[in-house]
Amino acid sequence: MYQPLIVPPGQAAYDAGGRNLGFKDQRLALEWVNENIGYFGGDSTKVTLFGTSAGGISAGVQTFYKKGEIGGLFHGIILESGSPGTVRALKPDHPIREAGFRFLANATGCLSGPSVCDLRTLQPDGPIPAAGFQLIANATGCLGDPSVFECIQKAPADVLSQANVDVLALEPTIFGPSYSPEDDFIAEPVRDILYSGKFAKVPFINGAQLDEGPILIDMLATNFSSEQDIVDWLTSGFGMSNLTAINELLKFYSTSPAAGSPYGTGDETFDKGPQFKRIASALGDYLFQAPRRDHLTYATKFGVKSWSYILKESSLGFPPKYGIAHGGDIPFVFQTLDINHPNAPQAAIELMKTIGSYWVNFAYSLDPNAGGDNLPLWPQYGEEKVALQLLGSNVTTIEDTDRTEATDFILKNDGSF
Repeated sequence: MYQPLIVPPGQAAYDAGGRNLGFKDQRLALEWVNENIGYFGGDSTKVTLFGTSAGGISAGVQTFYKKGEIGGLFHGIILESGSPGTVRALKPDHPIREAGFRFLANATGCLSGPSVCDLRTLQPDGPIPAAGFQLIANATGCLGDPSVFECIQKAPADVLSQANVDVLALEPTIFGPSYSPEDDFIAEPVRDILYSGKFAKVPFINGAQLDEGPILIDMLATNFSSEQDIVDWLTSGFGMSNLTAINELLKFYSTSPAAGSPYGTGDETFDKGPQFKRIASALGDYLFQAPRRDHLTYATKFGVKSWSYILKESSLGFPPKYGIAHGGDIPFVFQTLDINHPNAPQAAIELMKTIGSYWVNFAYSLDPNAGGDNLPLWPQYGEEKVALQLLGSNVTTIEDTDRTEATDFILKNDGSF
């Protein structure tokens, strides 16, 4: 998830030049790498960005710099469980972003102007939850300051860190990128950037875990016993406000636990309520699978070489309720599975080596098949929408068509929720 230091929310932050600061920091780091990598034996023409979750999102957003004029700072990207559209970019003065700014201002003692009680009006759906209001009311107080943003910049790191924890418990989407015509990275909504081809046409891999949603739902909420619990959480805790769109979305997801995520676990609900797996499936598609497919589809339209995967190997160290979990790919990519889990199945160890070979091949040659490693052929995503199944010794191609009606609906109604 994004934090306020990376993407400061609100119009005041924007007016003070604080928009999308994290992306600027990343760009500066890439410029340093470009200038200095040769001293470490590296090749400045073969820099590949990769990241998981927010790191994957960031890697994708870096291709948007100045409408794709990236200056040769990298030649390819790998996105793992995160796409440019995973966290929706909003206008700086969007009510959710303004709510985030006021929360930070109050928590750091920097708020001037309206009473803290006025924060209730900043939610697009009306009052924020009582628990969240208590967090705000019990913050450090409304100490007036002529420059609220500058005051927040000077706040102690531990105060900002705690404010981040508190506000994300209230509203997990409150921090995120903003778009504006003047921004070097996100000058317009992400989907408009993709549709118009205003991004660097560098080859990429964009993949996901089978079960992206459960761990996030479990971190942010406790129990889902009814459909109304889902609707209430999406409106009061996830920033959605269009009840019609929410209800239409839920029609694509069965009420049967056997159809939900973690997939393939039957009627087990893991003591999280009969609707837990339903909302986990929907959120996994909304945040990860739909944006991934969108990124790949429009890259294909503009002739960009791209590959996709779905990792289906068990996430060792995660409880069963998380399934093939968000973040479960990290030990496979970093080649630490056998170190962290000495008793890992041999098939999982072999999969780790396979993934390592694909990633290195891509980083060097911009083609995961280029190393001559006797790996299964990994076709480009293309119009056929082909992905690679990463599952133990069964690494094979699959059609990326699961729940396409749902993900198509999500993409068609992007911005309507």
